[in-house]
Amino acid sequence: YVTVAPHFLLKVLHINMALYGSLYWLNSGAMIVMSVVGVRYLNRFGSVKCLTVSLWLLLSFLGILYLLLARHQINIVSFYVLTMIIFAISWLTYTSASYIATHAIDDVANAAGMMSFINLLTAVVSVIVIGYLPFAQIEAFVVVLIIALLICLFGRYKVLHKVANPVLPN
Repeated sequence: YVTVAPHFLLKVLHINMALYGSLYWLNSGAMIVMSVVGVRYLNRFGSVKCLTVSLWLLLSFLGILYLLLARHQINIVSFYVLTMIIFAISWLTYTSASYIATHAIDDVANAAGMMSFINLLTAVVSVIVIGYLPFAQIEAFVVVLIIALLICLFGRYKVLHKVANPVLPN
């Protein structure tokens, strides 16, 4: 988002840099609010359910964003409302996934380190792939996110089954 959104907002929606900087706080605020609210959801519904619901919600809102972009019906209000929702939901996704990852193995430091590595690797690969896709940058960004979410959704069953049903030592 940080690499693609400024280009899209400045070149396509024609907003100035000061407005972009001011509106970026909407997304940051959504993450801050969800960091407080997300803990309550985790405590109430559990990490597996929160992760599953948040992945499906992210997929839905990214689909809406892609349709608006593909039909050239996006404006600054709809873009920021959708990205604010996506940022909020992604924070819940990250919180749930972090909880699952840090509780999957006994060594919490290694789990956290591996999560950071995977996060950075995914970001680097995504930026590289975006450059090669035959779409506008923002559409390519959304396509890459949708593909990543589909991989997470289809790959989660085996991992979550293992975490939810651990083999206990005798």
